[in-house]
Amino acid sequence: MAQEVKEFSELVKDQYTFLMQQLEKVLKDYFDLSSKVKEMHTEIFSLRDQLAQAAALQCINKECAQRSAAEA
Repeated sequence: MAQEVKEFSELVKDQYTFLMQQLEKVLKDYFDLSSKVKEMHTEIFSLRDQLAQAAALQCINKECAQRSAAEA
């Protein structure tokens, strides 16, 4: 009986260790992806601003509201 309890205890410890390793991998992947998403959002917002500025500068009409806003 004592041997069975010891084997069961070892099994539980091994499963716990395995699950903790898997959790660490998931968390690392999550934070890596989160950082990449933040970088991509920053780049998207920057490109959107650049596109808006470029579009406004292409406006030929001097009274164009977009051009006036871009030059300000």
